[in-house]
Amino acid sequence: MMRCILPNQTIGIIGGGQLGKMLAAAANRMGYLTVVYDPSLHAPAFSMAHQYTIGHFDDYEALSQFVAKCDVVTYEFENINADLVKRLNEQYNNIPQGHFPLWMTQNRMREKEHIVNAGLPVPPIVMVDSLGDEWLGLPEKLGFPFVVKTSEGGYDGKGQAVVRSREDLPNKLFALMDSSVIAEAFVDYDFEASIIGVRGQDGEFVTFPVARNEHINNILHCSIASMDESEDLTERLHTMLKNLMEKYDVVGILAMEVFVKGDEIYVNELAPRPHNSGHYTIEGCTTSQFEQAIRAVCGLPLGCTTLRQTTIMYNLLGQHIEPLMTYLPHLSRNGHVHLYGKKENKFNRKVGHVTFTCDQQTQEFSHAVFTHQEE
Repeated sequence: MMRCILPNQTIGIIGGGQLGKMLAAAANRMGYLTVVYDPSLHAPAFSMAHQYTIGHFDDYEALSQFVAKCDVVTYEFENINADLVKRLNEQYNNIPQGHFPLWMTQNRMREKEHIVNAGLPVPPIVMVDSLGDEWLGLPEKLGFPFVVKTSEGGYDGKGQAVVRSREDLPNKLFALMDSSVIAEAFVDYDFEASIIGVRGQDGEFVTFPVARNEHINNILHCSIASMDESEDLTERLHTMLKNLMEKYDVVGILAMEVFVKGDEIYVNELAPRPHNSGHYTIEGCTTSQFEQAIRAVCGLPLGCTTLRQTTIMYNLLGQHIEPLMTYLPHLSRNGHVHLYGKKENKFNRKVGHVTFTCDQQTQEFSHAVFTHQEE
């Protein structure tokens, strides 16, 4: 049953990373009290919370105590135990997103099967459980190159490898065979894109403008939401995501990454949380992805997602902070810096982002900050 959570009531956020921090910021601005649960003493979202709890994600008793004191609960992290979330929601009935989006996306093969069952296309895929003869037939089934990925875990390029020849097979496969693996045909795409949808508890559905994404070393480098984006692509992706979320009665926020090749679209993966490629919405759209996610779980009407102007978001990794600080005095008024407050600026770890609400100065900024991206 739909409940409307009003300001001054408490929103619990499971996960204290940068997504939790930005969710808490949106909730605070809307007048809610926020409490955050995370295992780390230095979780970035703690700085934005009215209260926080330190505990492991698989500690049922600690999570139960946390959920019990909240009027509504959401999550910013997809690797929380889905069965545990199901038990908590059955007990307290205050997690509108439920466990299903977590359960569906925590296993890549299960995720692909549900995408296909919703009528959406994915690249050809094979599940592999061992290093037996099954591997030997993959080139005939998928061709070279193909991608191998652990069926569970992995992010920002971790837990996957590209196999380009039979000589690649042993090294690439043995490195990933701690668990079952999926092998996926490589899509020689024209570009990668993503769309973020939000579905309210009453079935209201909206999407944000499509972002075109560029990756470096399998880590998202920049996302561009353009005022000139194709209406056909936008409508197709909107319909695809709407059909999937309605089929599985998904409430809350869901991001869908795709490969686009000519007129063909292949779904790569889903994320049941705010998405890195949606950070542009903070400055670029009337309503941000974070406010929209809060609106959905609180039973409020969803906000307007109109793109105000072409907006470009650049990820900042640990190695970019020093050149950013050198460049910062030269940043134009159209540049907006977000630093997440992580304890360490580790190499290739996301520690912030910068958003430009026009393309002015972006080349200069990119050259100054990202020249040493791959060193």
